[in-house]
This record gives sequence, C-alpha cells and structure tokens, in this order.
Amino acid sequence: MHKKLLTKTLLLSATFFAACGNDNSTIPSSNELPNEVADMNELGTYNCDFGIIGRKVYVKDIALNYECDGDHWFKSYDQVKSSSSLQKPESSSNAASSSSVNKSPSSSSNKQSSSSIKPISSSNNAQSSSSIASSSSTAPVGCQTCEYGTLTDERDGQTYKTVKIGDQVWMAENLNYNYDWGSAKSFCYEDKSTNCNQYGRLYTWSAVMDSAGLFSTNGMGCGNKKECSPKYPIQGVCPEGWHVPSKEELVTLLEAVGGVQNKDKDWQWENSGLMLKSTSEWESYLQQSGNGTDAFGFSALPAGYWAYPLDLGNRKSYLMGEETKFASSTQDDRSNDHAFFMTLGTDNLAEMYSSSKTDANSIRCLKGEGKLIGTGKMKDERDGQVYRTIKIGNQVWMAQNLNYAYKEPTATEDSSSFCYEGNPANCTIFGRLYLWSAAMDSIGKFSTNGKGCGYGASCAPSYPVRGVCPQGWHMPNRDEIVTLLETVGGKQNEGSNWQWDNAGTNLKSNGGWDKFNLDNGNGTDEFGFSAIPAGIREYTGKYFDLGEEFNIMTSSLSKKTGSDSYYLSLSNHVSYASIYSGSSVDAHSVRCIMDGE
Repeated sequence: MHKKLLTKTLLLSATFFAACGNDNSTIPSSNELPNEVADMNELGTYNCDFGIIGRKVYVKDIALNYECDGDHWFKSYDQVKSSSSLQKPESSSNAASSSSVNKSPSSSSNKQSSSSIKPISSSNNAQSSSSIASSSSTAPVGCQTCEYGTLTDERDGQTYKTVKIGDQVWMAENLNYNYDWGSAKSFCYEDKSTNCNQYGRLYTWSAVMDSAGLFSTNGMGCGNKKECSPKYPIQGVCPEGWHVPSKEELVTLLEAVGGVQNKDKDWQWENSGLMLKSTSEWESYLQQSGNGTDAFGFSALPAGYWAYPLDLGNRKSYLMGEETKFASSTQDDRSNDHAFFMTLGTDNLAEMYSSSKTDANSIRCLKGEGKLIGTGKMKDERDGQVYRTIKIGNQVWMAQNLNYAYKEPTATEDSSSFCYEGNPANCTIFGRLYLWSAAMDSIGKFSTNGKGCGYGASCAPSYPVRGVCPQGWHMPNRDEIVTLLETVGGKQNEGSNWQWDNAGTNLKSNGGWDKFNLDNGNGTDEFGFSAIPAGIREYTGKYFDLGEEFNIMTSSLSKKTGSDSYYLSLSNHVSYASIYSGSSVDAHSVRCIMDGE
C-alpha cells in the first residue's frame, strides 16, 4: 500500500502551525535527507508530495530506487542509483500523527504500509511493534457458496467472468469497454492494447460515472472539481443491468471475504487483499510473494493506474504488478476533486480511501441496476437507436431526447434537425434539435396528422400527432404536458399561470446543468424523466444555452397567434417549469409519449 496525497489545505495548515505554534520543532531543509535509506521502513517516514515529484531514493536492503510521484513512493523505472536529496517534512523526534499522515475516509493525508512495514501508531506517533498479518495467515480455501458465470456486454460483444460472493454478483474481470467523451476517457496501461486485453481499461472518474449521460443520467455531469448529485445506483460505464459499486458496496465485499476492519486505522481491512488477489502476476515485496489466494474467484490483477503527476499533458503509468485501484461511485464530500477507491497492493490488506478523480483506475461492476418502478427501453426501428423510457403516473415518456435524423429540407434550410453547433457528439448526448415543421413531420413521411404544419403555415393537426416520433409514440400536446407537471408535484402559479412551481427541479437531471451564480442548476430527477440542458438553435442558425435550457416541443398551436406552438421550458436558474408559446422557427428538443391503448 502507498501514501496518499496531502491536500493543499493540510499542507497550508501544517505550514501555519509550524510557523505559529508554541513548540520548538522546525521543518528540516532538503539537504538533511539522505540519498539512500536502509529499508522500506525508513523510506516510509518521508512524505512524498508535490515538492519532490520525480525525486528518487535508493533503498539499500532491496537494492532498488524508489521515486515520488507526488502521491506515494513507487519502484522507479530508472534503477541508476540516485544522487538526489529529498526533503523530509517532519523530524524523527516529532513525526506526524496518524491523524495527519494516514489514508482514511476522515483524513486526506499520506501513509505507507505493507505486510512487513511497521505502521505509524496513532497513540504515540512512533513506529508500532505490531505487524500486519502475512500471507501465512489462516484463510478459507475455496468458496463453498460462490456461484460462477459469465456476462456479455452487448455494446461491444466482450464477455466477462462473474462470481457471486455473499449476496453480491461481481464481474470477476476488469471492465474493458472503450469510453472516450471529452475529458471522460479510458486508457490502456502505457497505451498498449495487450495490457487492455489482460488487465482491462483504466478509467478517469468522469468516465466511470458516464458523465456524458450516454447510458443513464444518474451520474451525468460528475467529474473532477464538478458538483453533482449522483442518484444511486449509478450504471456509469458498466453494461446494462450492472452498476458502479458505491463505497458501501465495496465494504460489503471486503467483509464477505473475511476482511477485518482495523480499529485504529479504519480505512484498512486486514486479510481481505489476500483473499481477493489473483494467485499470479503480483510482484514480490520485501522477499515475500505479493500474490493472493484468490479464495473466492474475484481474481484481482495488479493493473496499475494512470496519473498526471506534473501537468495534464504528461500522463504517466504507475505500479503495474504492484497495485490496483477499483473505482466507486462515491464522492469525497470534503473535496470535489476526490472520490473513494478500493486499493490492493503487494501486502495482504485492502484499503478504502479517497484519491484524485483525474487518475485512471480499474472498474469492477456489480450486478443490479436498481431501476425505478416503471422504467424500460424502447427501440426505434427506423435507425436502431434505443431509448430509456419511464412511466410517470398513467403516462409513459421517453427518458431521453429523440435523436432521429429528420433531414428534410425547408425553403431556407438544407435540413430541419440539427446537432448543437454541428457536433455529432452533442447529438449522441443531448439528442437532435428540431424545427417545429420537422417535429410535426410536415411532409407526412410517417403520418398525415401533422402534415402541412410549420412556421407561418395554417394547419389543423389531428391528434395525436405522431410527427417525428417512432411508431407507437407521438408528440405530446399541451394538455399532456400539464398532466406531466401535475403528476410530478407541480403547482400552477396563480399569479403567473404559465409556471408550475417545483416541477422543474423534479424533472431536471441530477447532473449536467450549469451553475447559476452560486446555486447548483441541477435537479433531483425525482421521477426519472432526466431532462438535460440541450440548448436551442435560433432561426439565425446560432446556438445558445447548452447547459442552461431544456425545451421540448408540443403539437399544440397557440390560439392567440395560430402559428406559434407551445413548448415546455426548464432552466438552470429556476425551480419551476414553464409552458410558453413561441416562434415555431427555432429548433428545440423532442420527447415522445407512448400512444394510449
């Protein structure tokens, strides 16, 4: 196991107390530290932080260089004996206590431990005489109640082994689905496909959570230094029917394999690392085998991880053969750039602590999607696209914006539906933006109920209007929108009768919305409608309000003008929902509603 990165807050606090405290301790200068240490115990007394990134120390008893990555010491790829000096932040007579140096859910500081390293005691700030259980400890041989199987990820056809441990069914191999959307990325270790084939891909936390909302909106908008309100369970990047485990679900796993939580260091579970690790691939550590017993068939491999130790343009790989980190869907509430991970190393421990969201780590998905009552799927036979659906009251709605490419030209446009700013990636995430003529299928391509309807045209639609919707679905009319707003708890405002108070918060997705001033623009997505801020395209051809506005068209015309259509509007800066009548020449999103029986 390895030392956790000190937060800037703790570093600043340490500096302040050193300067202003009443003791006589001083911070040693860098030239007080040796170029080499006797063993890993001694190395473990030196903090690895941003100030010494890239510096190396020679460990004499194992004849290896160890290098600082700003987070922990790792076996350096450069084994030329180092001549550099390192800075030791605490003197040996005044070592930091475990409350400021240990990896813990209640601490964001540094520590180092292994099966034979003496850990820092929380009681007297000295090296403890106790040692962590070694691989010779008694362990169950095989799992009599485990069940084994396979799953096939329909997205790419890859097949994974599975194992039931206790009441949980886990993937018994690391996920290898290629996720790449903006800053939400996945990688092969050292960019070698052979490593992906053996160890699976490594995912940034935004990719873990599916921040683009490709598969669900429960983790949409979650990423590094972003405030979001994930709605558990999170499918994230996992296959359909599976989800990213929460911190609590990972703890359940550790306990199910016989892990015993350390009372003094509550981020550690003794022996559980031994049970979960594979029987091969792990490097030896201090002349002891790093392999596990794999007693339950979880088969954790030392996949290593990607990190950005110096800058975002200098991604590096670390610790293949020595460490693996499994992502959880649980954020660290103390810091919006950290989330919790389960870490296994070459010792027998498992650790649960928060780490940077920008690092790329492994994923093991957990079976069960925790669907809301009434959720489902619908396939548009015209292009094969599949949409989530949700039953709200007596209505069944699409829970995603329509993305069917209706490209019939108009008198002034060569198409009548668009991707925001012409970027196909925006269509994948937010769906297409449709002129009202396209939404109504004015040429009668699929039905004649909305034929001839468009900007400035006089028409008499016959309800329900299928419009651009898939067969068996139709464009909602104004009354159907009102029913939706009332079902989700919206109350029509007496003074402003176009507003339904609170309905906006309940309909908006719980991620992906921009802040307004200091207020979070996200909703609660209480009913699974998952309204996402797709923006609009004005008649001028300019795009506006991505991240800020959600507008869906209806098939109803305003009685006042006879040419303007009604639409539902949600915004990042208000909690209510509005029904407006506006120009039918702008392009908005479409949500279809299922035909009644």
